[in-house]
Amino acid sequence: MHKIFFVSLLIIISISINSCSPKLAPAARFQQSAIVADGNTNDWSMPLPFTNDHYTYHYNITNDDKNIYIVIISKDYLTQIRMLRSGITVYFDPTGEKNKNISLFFPLRKPDDPSTHYKNENQLSSADQKNEMNQLLLQSDYYGTAGFINMENGQFNIKNENHTVQVALKLNDSLLVYEAIIPLRNLVEELNEKEYKKNFSICVALNNVPNQPDESFAPSHSNYNGIHLSGTNTRIGGPKKNTETKEEDSWYQFHLVNK
Repeated sequence: MHKIFFVSLLIIISISINSCSPKLAPAARFQQSAIVADGNTNDWSMPLPFTNDHYTYHYNITNDDKNIYIVIISKDYLTQIRMLRSGITVYFDPTGEKNKNISLFFPLRKPDDPSTHYKNENQLSSADQKNEMNQLLLQSDYYGTAGFINMENGQFNIKNENHTVQVALKLNDSLLVYEAIIPLRNLVEELNEKEYKKNFSICVALNNVPNQPDESFAPSHSNYNGIHLSGTNTRIGGPKKNTETKEEDSWYQFHLVNK
């Protein structure tokens, strides 16, 4: 009887200790092969394992003993345009929470164009779409940093040889590819066994889309409370509403892996 009681007590204590221990998130995959930030996917195992809620882009995050590697791809045209115009922000939180104190901005937000209506982009011809994207890619030549260790905040040319952060953005046929390489020494004070056991969080965020006119009333046929106004875009009851798409966050919690 005493033996059974003793074994039961050990089991209870073990369960109690484990329940009080911090739970670790899944480990990232150790990056065995070299990654080059060039906007090509040949360095990555496809398909990518993670996606946003709308399945309009996919991504992966890996690390080795020196860097964190990030790739994001999208085939969805409206998402691609949002990535290029409004930009992507990647947040890093070495505490494993959802703090946004360390940020990488790339591509940077383009100046707002009042004549651009995001809702009508899918009405462009494929040739016009490709031409527009190529123009936006040419303007995606700077990235921004905030909160990194031993790295100044600011905006830098993607070809800046004095920076260890590397970024790339490229259109491969219909696939937009984003890549980033971030040194671990710019994210954690000292990489040791304790850091490998801690949770780490990274967020891929599509920046908010600026206010756009509500185009639910087409110029040739408008409607308000059942009243149809042909040949005009006049809205009864006041000016058109502006709509704004908020920042879209995709958080991934994991812990760093070593060999």
